[in-house]
Amino acid sequence: MGTISKKILILVSVLIGLIAANNIFLFLMLNNIKKSSEVINLSGKIRGNIQRIVKLSVVGTPPDRLVDIIDYYVDSLIEKENYLSLPFSVNINEISRLENCWKDIKKNILKEKEIDKVKLIDISEKCWYLANEVTYRYQKLAQENVNYFIAIFSINGIVTFIVLGILIVIAEREVKGRLEFHANYDPLTKVLNRRSFIKVYNSIINREDIFPASLIVLDIDDFKRINDTYGHTVGDKVLKRFVDVIKKNIRKNDFFVRWGGEEFIIFFPKTDIKQAQLIAEKLRKLVENINFEEGFKVTVSIGLTEVKKGEFLVEVIKRADKALYIAKRNSKNRVEVGTD
Repeated sequence: MGTISKKILILVSVLIGLIAANNIFLFLMLNNIKKSSEVINLSGKIRGNIQRIVKLSVVGTPPDRLVDIIDYYVDSLIEKENYLSLPFSVNINEISRLENCWKDIKKNILKEKEIDKVKLIDISEKCWYLANEVTYRYQKLAQENVNYFIAIFSINGIVTFIVLGILIVIAEREVKGRLEFHANYDPLTKVLNRRSFIKVYNSIINREDIFPASLIVLDIDDFKRINDTYGHTVGDKVLKRFVDVIKKNIRKNDFFVRWGGEEFIIFFPKTDIKQAQLIAEKLRKLVENINFEEGFKVTVSIGLTEVKKGEFLVEVIKRADKALYIAKRNSKNRVEVGTD
């Protein structure tokens, strides 16, 4: 269960990362498109005002503050081009060329000698062309950014959808697994519960490959006194420690069951009654040697019986319980074998 939960945590982190990356990329792209629009707008203003100032100069009308206005637009354009960072873009030098073109016009307009009108018009045409180039280039770059964004957003969306799908599948499996676990296992000791073992027993009792088979019933001696003296928290700790010791000393194909309260069952496939008696005695001694920090010891009484093919579980439990009763009556902390 823990491994699945870790997978879900990783996938959720990936999903959040993908969504965050999408949002950051979207913000950057929209911001760049906005900046591109500002550059395009400024280049248009420069283009129009250069044409205007040239016309005024040709007819001999003083340009007034128009030079300062164009200077401001050119400076703004250079500033925006410096901080405008468009992904996948090529180096653009039209803006610096446009700046030099404007300087040439300004030099011709502001000189004291008579203006060379033909030269001025030629330079203005060059500026017009460069301003158009700036506009065209940044329009193209803005469109490229939109296209790249659509592509990356689509890929990111597909990956996000896949990760989300995997996350849903794993989450469903975990929920199902947890439900199945709680339906089949004891929540405290994590061994099979009564309901689950009855189902397992009924499904295998007619199979040839499990015989000979044996079953033991284990009951922790004086467990009620432990609960009454030390409290249920300590009682739970005793149950879990008891189960840990038993689980480490039985096979993986043995069925360990919490039958109820402090009573447990172990079903041993491919184990005859003599082998089961040796195992039961070993487990009894192991339990007797458990040390608890509270300073007490626990013992266990065990009833053992052979299981026959096709035999009803209630009959097997009845024999094992009789043997357990004898063990309890004979001073506890012992193994007794039940027979017909």
